[in-house]
Amino acid sequence: MHYGARAEAYPAFLPPERVNWRTLEERQRQWGELLGDPGYGRDRCLVVAESREGIVGFSAGGPQRHGDPDFPGEVWSIYVLRACQRQGLGRRLMAETARRLLGAGLPGLIVWTQGVNAPARGFYERLGGQYVRSRPVSGIEIVGYGWPDARVLI
Repeated sequence: MHYGARAEAYPAFLPPERVNWRTLEERQRQWGELLGDPGYGRDRCLVVAESREGIVGFSAGGPQRHGDPDFPGEVWSIYVLRACQRQGLGRRLMAETARRLLGAGLPGLIVWTQGVNAPARGFYERLGGQYVRSRPVSGIEIVGYGWPDARVLI
């Protein structure tokens, strides 16, 4: 699902070699390692949205990875397949991720997206996320949106 969602979302604003720069096999190995991490269930979480067709969205989060003391938690990934967008799944995924990270003692959250990803930026802004800062990653501007009090997402 992660691989397919990237293939749907990113061609509009990323060069082809950056859309799925990891192979499907690499993504599968990555997820196997992440889900095998004993931190899942304590301070890391994976939230999945399903339909009759299978998994249609997910979010993953845990301790933030970029040294920002105002946001101890991070939503590492959130994707919803295009056919299932605008149905409230993204909002529910963010709410459940926030609930779980709050329960793990991570009261503020940050999420990162490409600066040119207007749909994602609009989504985070509609959820009350405030622009925090930007940083370059492999020649692409990445922007952070934060919620100092993640309870507003629930």
